[in-house]
Amino acid sequence: MPRTVDEGFRDFLPKLTPSTGETQAAKTHRASIEARLKTDFDLKRFFRTGSFGNGTSISGYSDVDYLASIPGANLHKDSGTSLRTVKTSLANRFPNTGVVVDCPAVVVPFGSSAKESTEVVPGHYIESSGSHSVYGIPNCSGGWMKASPEAHTAYVKRVDKKHSGKVKPLIRFIKAWKFFRNVPISSFYLELRVAKYADGESSIDYAIDVRCILDSLNSIGLAKMQDPLGISGYIAACKTTALLTDAKSGIPGYRARIRPIVSRITIHWPSFYNVVTGKTLALPNLIALQHIPLSPAGVIAKRPAPIALPNSCAAEWRMAPDAVFSPYASVRYFTPHMVHSQYNLL
Repeated sequence: MPRTVDEGFRDFLPKLTPSTGETQAAKTHRASIEARLKTDFDLKRFFRTGSFGNGTSISGYSDVDYLASIPGANLHKDSGTSLRTVKTSLANRFPNTGVVVDCPAVVVPFGSSAKESTEVVPGHYIESSGSHSVYGIPNCSGGWMKASPEAHTAYVKRVDKKHSGKVKPLIRFIKAWKFFRNVPISSFYLELRVAKYADGESSIDYAIDVRCILDSLNSIGLAKMQDPLGISGYIAACKTTALLTDAKSGIPGYRARIRPIVSRITIHWPSFYNVVTGKTLALPNLIALQHIPLSPAGVIAKRPAPIALPNSCAAEWRMAPDAVFSPYASVRYFTPHMVHSQYNLL
């Protein structure tokens, strides 16, 4: 069992990461899809994109995404018509799968779960941006918009490297919230939001940054974000206005869903400490506390008077480590994994 916040996140991450078997299974149908598109559309490139291609997929939830680069002459001016044409081609090849259009992709569900689905985004080459190709993909309004999956993958990889490999796990934690709570926000939007946030930080602390990112999404109202690379223009959080309204209605209450309420705690501890400033706050030896909301990683979120602690991302107070694990302590201490597995609250 995890004994620290960092250990909690460390143990949670493997549960989100697809197994080798799941990753291999995701590749099973690639060759047959590629062969069909070559025959019907003179396919030029077929490469993996999205979460699996970027190392930020969630086990059991993320499907497999590919971009199919097709000559513009073999696509229609109306991107919706092109999607339907690709759907017909793949439905003829896989007649028992129930192929559907889910803009900007054609989805081939090879099983009942998301991890068994393959999404194919048709696109045509437009230009190069540095060392990466830019494609036109369906914009879900009948037209085409610019996209460069490889450039965005490189961007996330750069920010992840800047923080010694802590950004891709951070993206996974935020995506886990999306999938576990069924929040209809685009994974691509979340990925770029988190990467852009992390690019502006000097360090990453999951216990602090997970909450700060959710607070930020709430405060901006899931506004469209400008592509950090300037390729795709503005990126929407949701596909439709209805989904955006649904997502917005859920975010303000995220704390109520992800923090368990401990009804009664009696703890023998000497102090709290501020994770940002390192300042220690001394308290009486024996304190009876009631109804203390905890954040997903055990961070003290509020405290009744007369003990007033700051409550913001800039000043998070936690139980001092030596106090948490004191033999005199009697406390229900929550880690991300424990919250999800025991209470289904993440």
